[in-house]
Amino acid sequence: MPPAPPTPPAAERPVPVEAFVVDAFTLHGGGGNTAGVVVDAAGLDDRQMQAIAAALAFSETAFVVPDPAVDVAMRFFTPTREIDYCGHATVAAFALLAARGRLRAAELVQGTRAGRLRVRLAADGEVLMNQTLPRFGQELAAAPLAKLLGIDVAAIRATGLPVQIVSTGLADILVPVADEACLARVQPDLAALAAYCREAGAIGAHVFAPAAPGAPYTAACRNFAPLFGIDEESATGSAAGALACYLSRHADPRGERYGDRYVFAQGSQMGRASRLSASVERSGGTLAGIVVGGYARLVGTTTLSV
Repeated sequence: MPPAPPTPPAAERPVPVEAFVVDAFTLHGGGGNTAGVVVDAAGLDDRQMQAIAAALAFSETAFVVPDPAVDVAMRFFTPTREIDYCGHATVAAFALLAARGRLRAAELVQGTRAGRLRVRLAADGEVLMNQTLPRFGQELAAAPLAKLLGIDVAAIRATGLPVQIVSTGLADILVPVADEACLARVQPDLAALAAYCREAGAIGAHVFAPAAPGAPYTAACRNFAPLFGIDEESATGSAAGALACYLSRHADPRGERYGDRYVFAQGSQMGRASRLSASVERSGGTLAGIVVGGYARLVGTTTLSV
């Protein structure tokens, strides 16, 4: 009988980790964008967190980590790398922590690599999260983006709005198109888009179209981030904040066209209809804050060994 293999040191033994599966930015309890959430990641190192995110294969997974300086600290990983912030994983994590009785108040401070951010839990279960004040980056030529997205450049130019990089935690290229029919026709060259975003210093492209009159939302959106292993996702909280700030500045600086409150539809092309709310806060006419909100529901749990 062959000898038993040696027992690996404790540090090398697989560790079972419970991960929760949560849909965020749901619409009437359905749709939304699925995130992984690990509510106790204190003993996990970077390699283990990345392995869990890759195994779950959701666009992002949130890991709740210890930090006495804030109420809740989180790290966020896509299947391929760590990122500074994720809106839908934040909504998923806070909704889950609230449901499990892990939060001591309705007004909280979240710690992220993007900074410390306020999060509020509304009485009806909506998670409302402050994002960092917008950083408006360079405006980009429409023609290269149109080619990358598989649409006619006239669809972008007809809007009268710029293609621009904007960040409220993550830098997205905001691309306006004329209407939802054009939005539905977008078929990006994912490899070329990834290379373009790398060169531009952006996480992805957030393509949006103004809603038709009478629609219950301000704009419809699609988000592509192949550079970070995300071909398309059905709800993007960080980009919703960036888009609200962009519309506030470009559509009408006085806020008379849209006001300061927005609702964004996303995910319908993926069969995952989602809703994201966003509001711009002003002080003396100056943009002073951005809040993005949404609802979430627990889908299930899984246990991984890392």
